[in-house]
Amino acid sequence: MPLNLPFMPTRTVICPDGSRHVIQNNIESYFPLSVSENSTKVDAELKIPDTVEAKAATEMKNAIKSVMVSIDKNNGSLVLEQRAAYTAYASNPCGSLDWYKKQLEEISMRRQRLQEQENMLGALVTLAQTPGVEINEMVGLLRRLVVNMTPEAASIITVNEMDHSEETAREMIEGSD
Repeated sequence: MPLNLPFMPTRTVICPDGSRHVIQNNIESYFPLSVSENSTKVDAELKIPDTVEAKAATEMKNAIKSVMVSIDKNNGSLVLEQRAAYTAYASNPCGSLDWYKKQLEEISMRRQRLQEQENMLGALVTLAQTPGVEINEMVGLLRRLVVNMTPEAASIITVNEMDHSEETAREMIEGSD
């Protein structure tokens, strides 16, 4: 018979089918909540070269910040979902193991997509800081990144792109006169 004392980090549950499940007593130690510092860090480090016009550089910085906020929100949401799934499993490990495994698979797939977005964001930040970079190169990579984003984040970035396109069209019209 397992020893389940309140001060122990885990408890063991023996199910009617004879299977044993080790449950963490303190979910905080198993799934800690952490505050992301990515937004502040990248905002302070992001220096777009002077070859990009000031307005376009500002719009790109805002778009990058929007993407970072979306990624941070999605990451926080995944952490909370994982904690909630584990809490539900821990309350009934004998009856919810299959459900918990399915939840973990879904969370794992979403975490993988989020990691891909973070990698693309890193590439975008690196590209944005490359001397001689063209705004079109950054917008192209930003578009690839936005394809996998939530609709709310994508709409903010799309508005920024439309503003830039309107400004470019206006400059071309004025230049042809």
